[in-house]
Amino acid sequence: MTSFLKKRKVKGRKGIGKFSGLMIAQIMKLETYASGKKTTLIINKEELALAHYDLEKVPLSINSEDCEEDKHGTIVTLEGLSQNFNFPNPERLKEFLVRDYGRENDFKLIINGEDIGVLDLQGK
Repeated sequence: MTSFLKKRKVKGRKGIGKFSGLMIAQIMKLETYASGKKTTLIINKEELALAHYDLEKVPLSINSEDCEEDKHGTIVTLEGLSQNFNFPNPERLKEFLVRDYGRENDFKLIINGEDIGVLDLQGK
């Protein structure tokens, strides 16, 4: 299956992956830029747990403001990372993301403020 607008291969099918950041973080912040609007959504894992993981019962912080008309994309920020997991080092994370997304047209990967792409993959 491919996405309607960008014709990219769809990864996942059930819509639950978009909240996977909350498996490792206390707070997940999503900032989406489209059609001259920046929309920010903040999900707090503690509040979600108090609502028995029913997102419809969580008081979500959603803000919308104007931005440049041509700005587009989504930024996912995870805060309060759990120390119970072994996280990959930044180089390993880059490899993983570039292999999955680095060859997509009109798709930009940024980790810790640094643009990454297929040229960042190390040969073996």
